[in-house]
Amino acid sequence: MKLREISEILDRKLRADIAESWDNVGLLIGDRDAEIKKILLTLELTGDVMKLALEEKADLVISHHPLIFSGLKKIVSSEGDNLVFELIRNNIAFYAAHTNFDALDGGLNDYVAELIGGKNITMIKSPQEEHAICRIFDIEETSIEDYISHIKSVMNIETLRFTGNTDEKISRVALVTGSGSEYIDIAVSNGAQLFITGDLKYHYALELKEKGINVLDAGHFDTEKVFPQAMSRFIRRSITELGDIDIIESGADVNPFEYR
Repeated sequence: MKLREISEILDRKLRADIAESWDNVGLLIGDRDAEIKKILLTLELTGDVMKLALEEKADLVISHHPLIFSGLKKIVSSEGDNLVFELIRNNIAFYAAHTNFDALDGGLNDYVAELIGGKNITMIKSPQEEHAICRIFDIEETSIEDYISHIKSVMNIETLRFTGNTDEKISRVALVTGSGSEYIDIAVSNGAQLFITGDLKYHYALELKEKGINVLDAGHFDTEKVFPQAMSRFIRRSITELGDIDIIESGADVNPFEYR
């Protein structure tokens, strides 16, 4: 199948039109007339993922994080933009599904919510939003301490951060994968007893602690690292037009932080 056809299908099924205005989604690199036989799914393109793409002879990389955000001034080898250069040199196309896949029904937030035991998953949105990334859901009543242990187990997370009361019993949880602390207030107003996200800032955490709001910072990487599995599932269920194109889930995504 031609890249032109695939990108049009992805734009429609992944709802490129609902991405945030500041985002850069869709087909970012590629020859629209190129034939696509193998797709690699990854959280983001790194040197290790690029090596995997070359080893697997992938024709297209679908990434959660866009490779290009701001204007590029150079596309040359070994000068910062080398991954863009390597994609072009090796005729590998690049497609980003970022905030649209966060908000999409059946996308990343729904996938993670299900993974951590969520039931009756619904979207929370402000009056200004048509689509939103925040999800709220029910869980079987448990203590926060036990639920944190459950999350660490199913998400394979060694270390995370929490502010609040771990002894408190909860049955209603809200989630935004990646960075989503701006949704805390609306989640609490909708009955969330625990909010899960990443990238929580220190001073805001202090404020939340004073208010008695339970927030779990499970990390930007750790809440989004299952993107390849989430996208693979979405493709199998909702993008049947891709037919017999080979889909590979990257195992090369690595957290840039080390915990010591």
